[in-house]
Amino acid sequence: MTPGDCASPQELELVQQVNEYRVQNGLMPVTPARWLSTTAQWHLWDRVNNPSAVGGACNPHSWSNSPPAGVSWQGMCYTPDHAQAAQMWGKPGQISAGVYSGHGYELTADCGCTMTATQALLQWRGSPGHNAVILQQGQWAGVQFTGIGVGITDGLAALWFGDGGPNGGVLLPCSTDSIFGAGFE
Repeated sequence: MTPGDCASPQELELVQQVNEYRVQNGLMPVTPARWLSTTAQWHLWDRVNNPSAVGGACNPHSWSNSPPAGVSWQGMCYTPDHAQAAQMWGKPGQISAGVYSGHGYELTADCGCTMTATQALLQWRGSPGHNAVILQQGQWAGVQFTGIGVGITDGLAALWFGDGGPNGGVLLPCSTDSIFGAGFE
């Protein structure tokens, strides 16, 4: 399996929990999107396989210059001033080779533990900036989310909201707990 082929049970649980939280706060659920999950899962693959891309001035939204064969993305150092926001927003288009036409907005969570859907959502709910994205508050109030994508592995989680399409189809459940196979987690 490669990123985007399917979603683990924890990834599917994260979509469910995020959508339940949105509904509890008067918002509509967001449709799971294969392209956004593919982006989330490749980003986690990159973070695990190229950890030097994050550190110093580069925060967890950064991407390495080392995609695997057959996958294309542009590396970037995402800094606290959000100077590379447009690069991050364009990642679903890069990962989908131009098929996904909208922007993607990423939330990341890290822990020194086994990451679960509940752990990730608790981190994001406890962060005013991340919570505002999930609940489309403040600067996010006017953004129409058309899809949601997820990735969870190795103490990391990524959640992507998108405002375009096509979404690339439905998220199918994986037959294992990790889309990355043995040795990744």
